[in-house]
Amino acid sequence: MSGNNGGQLSQKAADDDMFNACIDKFSSASKENKDMSILTKDNAKEASIELISKKDNIDYMDAEAKVKKSKFDKIWDEHDNMNKGFIDTTEAYGLMQDMASADE
Repeated sequence: MSGNNGGQLSQKAADDDMFNACIDKFSSASKENKDMSILTKDNAKEASIELISKKDNIDYMDAEAKVKKSKFDKIWDEHDNMNKGFIDTTEAYGLMQDMASADE
């Protein structure tokens, strides 16, 4: 057995915390359903920039350039497949994962 599994698990936990912190910071209550938190496209882009900035330990401007290069709009459209202009925060975690992967 490899002893590396613990390192992978703690990295995943750190990633989870980072994804959730970015989602929580930029999410808002839905106008239709106050019990539902959503992420608008603009806020999702901001959350993605913050995520890349934290993940890569780079400043906002560099992270913003990376998000632009990562084809944010295409990734967003895959998650907002109903073209509502927002996604439920439960879907936002997958968006953060995709943005982190696009950055690698």
